[in-house]
Amino acid sequence: VKQGKLPNGTFAWVLVPIGADASADPLASLRATPGGVLFGAAAHPALSLVAAVPLLDAALDEDKNRFALAALPGLCPWAAETLSSESVSLKTKFGQNPFEAAEAIASGKPRPGHSVLGQGTFRDAKPLWEHLAVRYAQTEQALEAVLYREAGAVDDGVEYLADHSAAGLKTSGGAMMRLAFGNSAAKPAA
Repeated sequence: VKQGKLPNGTFAWVLVPIGADASADPLASLRATPGGVLFGAAAHPALSLVAAVPLLDAALDEDKNRFALAALPGLCPWAAETLSSESVSLKTKFGQNPFEAAEAIASGKPRPGHSVLGQGTFRDAKPLWEHLAVRYAQTEQALEAVLYREAGAVDDGVEYLADHSAAGLKTSGGAMMRLAFGNSAAKPAA
């Protein structure tokens, strides 16, 4: 396990093969914000995310009271299926406008009468999208959330539009799951 501060202020833990030089592809990696929030757990494509466990252990050895943000890739297609199969109950619970906005985010296509997926769409979809994100984060498809939970974290809410990247908006509508370790589970995130 190698660790260090990156130029952008984030901290990284990297798992490399024994004896490998600095240019070797990492087997796994994990990052933290300057404030210590864990994110970006990743593994080499040939490995499962379990490869990041030693890095998570190292991070928690330094501070057991951390938060983590888990990416939710796959939320959009899962949400599209859920919206289709549960349309009546979700429209009843959240309303037509949030339902249509959530459908637009899930499909990546603007609502009828709109030319883009804009701020209004994301604003209108927020309560329903957060509901869907919490449910998706409980599935085994949400690998990073599963990793953090298996290390003792508890769900602490959804960070809506936390991932503004094109890939994040396309695959998760920008949502990330916030999880808390140790005593952080009893405190609000900063």
